[in-house]
Amino acid sequence: MYDGYFSWGVETVWGTAVARTQHARAYAGTNLKHEKPSQPLSFLADRDADAPFFLAERGVGTFEVPLVYDGNGLLLEHAMGAATVDAGASPFTHTHSLDNNPYTRAAAPHIGLTFEHHVAAPDAALESFVLHGGRVASFGMSFSRNEEVRMTGALIGQKVLQAAKTASPTYPDYDSAAASPLVKPTQIALTIGGSGSTVVNSADFTCNNGLNDSRAHIGSQFISEPRAVGKRDITGTINLEWLTKTEYDKFVAGTASALIITCTGTGTDTLVITLANIFYNGETPSGEEGETLDYNLPFKAYDDDTTGALHIVETNLTAVT
Repeated sequence: MYDGYFSWGVETVWGTAVARTQHARAYAGTNLKHEKPSQPLSFLADRDADAPFFLAERGVGTFEVPLVYDGNGLLLEHAMGAATVDAGASPFTHTHSLDNNPYTRAAAPHIGLTFEHHVAAPDAALESFVLHGGRVASFGMSFSRNEEVRMTGALIGQKVLQAAKTASPTYPDYDSAAASPLVKPTQIALTIGGSGSTVVNSADFTCNNGLNDSRAHIGSQFISEPRAVGKRDITGTINLEWLTKTEYDKFVAGTASALIITCTGTGTDTLVITLANIFYNGETPSGEEGETLDYNLPFKAYDDDTTGALHIVETNLTAVT
């Protein structure tokens, strides 16, 4: 496959596809597919199933795209669930926060997203797969030394159909040395428990939005709008060289810490991810001969009075997300 990308656009009616307005190159973990589940009809006295019973259909998918300072705003906004606050003069600040009821308000800003995965499918006119009524079931970010920084996630929606690809999509200018929007490992500073650290090997987090992906109503061929149920689950892991036992002491004592990931790009571009109230749930590290003593700190994020469980702030030259 030598022609591919991932795109999204904001719907005004859930399940009604719209033009895609933001685009990204896609990593191999990107995929959209239609599911048509069935089970055999089961009657008494019939040993062999002879007919299928079709359940409600749905569309699902995963995405894996570069994390950028400018270009993923709409995706972040819908993943977080709250309307983004776009503020200030240039450079502009875009604040993303979590919403407990993202799809149930009278004037919900997040009806859904139409997602497109262009894969140069073997059809003269219908070369892309398009997810209608897409919602972000989970998303996360991973930061590792010497690796490309990525945003990943899982999607749920009404259906996936083949469609005409977006003509001439415009990507962020990944290759510009002067103003590349790519977040790079060398541009990242981590603050753990209030102290800056230069010995972190990797850090990642995943936010599971807890969407009910099996809602279905009589008279519809497809599932109904996925909505939030239960509590949101935000987990992650920090891997670092064990040069101080400060965070280990917090793990043993069961006290809170905080993780702030600050990415500083070219010009005025910044991206700040804050998990202000995390609790570790790992174990005592063990060493191996000839190896540095690395320490995995799995954590779960909880609500914080000021920033919530997860808070992301973008600064770039685009006025509206």
